Amino acid sequence: MDIIALEDVSARAWPALHTGRIGGWRLNASTGHTGRANTCWALEAPDRPVDQALEAVEAWYAGLGLPPKFKTVDGATQPVYERFRRRGKLDLVLRNVRKLVEARTRLGKR
Repeated sequence: MDIIALEDVSARAWPALHTGRIGGWRLNASTGHTGRANTCWALEAPDRPVDQALEAVEAWYAGLGLPPKFKTVDGATQPVYERFRRRGKLDLVLRNVRKLVEARTRLGKR
């Protein structure tokens, strides 16, 4: 299960009007109506210290007349997961997600 690859597919399927990057953070903005298309996706580490990256995100969205919003993918990678969830264990989360998928399959749900 590659979460970043799934996010890439999502971004290509319905791209935002405006995009940018701050290292592993993806900036997306459209007309301001949806959270998906108007958020910074913090998938991997930014290319600068976090405080500076947050300021850059705020400035980018302000330049488009939008408030900054963040979509975090808890567990895109173990280091990212640990950053958002102290002592987080990505392998445990993925095992539990697989169990949920298996249970839905057994119950005949999609």
